[in-house]
Amino acid sequence: MGKGHDIGDALEMLRRLAPPPNGWRRLPAWEMIEGGGRWPHALRALVETYDAARLDVPDPDDDVVSLVGVSLRSPVDEDEDRALVSSAPWDAFDATWTLRGVSRPTDGPGTLSDLAASVVGRTLISWASVDGVGSTTTGALYVSADEGARDTVVVLSRLRPEYWLLELSPADVVLRTLLGATDCPWLDGRAREPEPGLIRVSPRYFDDEDPTVDEPEPSRWTWTRSRANDEPLDEPATLPLLALGASAGEAASARADATIDDLRRLAPPPSGPRTDGAWSAVEAQLGGTVPDELRALIDEYGRGTFATDDPDAHAGVHVELCDPAEILRWPGDELLEFADRSDLPGNDVRVIRWASLSPNPGDDELWLWQTADSSGYARRNDDRAAFRVAGTPSGLIVAAIGSSGVFSHLFGAFDASTYPVRFAPGDGA
Repeated sequence: MGKGHDIGDALEMLRRLAPPPNGWRRLPAWEMIEGGGRWPHALRALVETYDAARLDVPDPDDDVVSLVGVSLRSPVDEDEDRALVSSAPWDAFDATWTLRGVSRPTDGPGTLSDLAASVVGRTLISWASVDGVGSTTTGALYVSADEGARDTVVVLSRLRPEYWLLELSPADVVLRTLLGATDCPWLDGRAREPEPGLIRVSPRYFDDEDPTVDEPEPSRWTWTRSRANDEPLDEPATLPLLALGASAGEAASARADATIDDLRRLAPPPSGPRTDGAWSAVEAQLGGTVPDELRALIDEYGRGTFATDDPDAHAGVHVELCDPAEILRWPGDELLEFADRSDLPGNDVRVIRWASLSPNPGDDELWLWQTADSSGYARRNDDRAAFRVAGTPSGLIVAAIGSSGVFSHLFGAFDASTYPVRFAPGDGA
């Protein structure tokens, strides 16, 4: 790590802000743990300090509720051991993963391209889970278990094949996650001032009594007795500022650049004009201009449903297109009310719903979003996570119908020549 930002500094700061409980705790016997030799030194130090504890920031209005929490996983748990070290996380999308960004101390080494090539291996160790940060990530924190990989924390998106790197020690990542200061947009919520007592520690295996009497041999761990460093801080700690690497751009699999001509060939539109062209009210609700490409799509097709008309088709395609009247039925503030919109830019974002990807309204939708200085398209999936998607409106419809790219596994694979998709005008949207 960079100057003045080493493993010991980060772990000591975490210990002072979130003291581990007094008493007996488990100490892994690394040589007896499958894959134990691949656990980086910094991660071993964190596990040996907290074991499988949960660290969280309680809601000041209801201490039963956590604003954000990090649950550490321990390799000494028999039922979790094999699940910790795996290459399976990379199989979530049938696509090439793209590096979205990097968080590092300002004096951290390396460029974005260097990190993409040298840090991430095929095999990952899942060493913690995070809750309270929305649905943008898989909820897991990883480090690479491959030989020669750097001790960099990996965060995976659950919305598209993108990952983020944290050039920080595991202890620093835990602390910054709890304080909302990782500079990773998938993890950070409201920033909190670091102060003693802010973070609660809930141990799983600490014990006040001597547990070594009945301990069988050989063991995957030994017990050690320690006291927490509960010395109060004289003043709030100062965390080093982070400098983000440049974005690697949208993942290729999230793109849907087909044209309206491609959509016409897939599912011809009905004849005659399909909308009344009442876009002024829609734009007033959006607070911006509806793009010509979206207007053209809806004006040509109107309100209706793209679907396979053969009951034997493997894929039950169902994509509903809205017209201006239907768009106005769903005010943007209602759409945003219960959505995880951490992937959308800014707090002043406004949206309209222009298509549904499910016969159940509200389950899976396509939006147009607008801020004071930018706009784009988004998908709100059935987990209520709203995330940006790249492409044209016609291309997004084509990709959704084909369950490709960011819509992978939406309807399943099917042969359009065997089970043609048709557009049925009507009021189903």
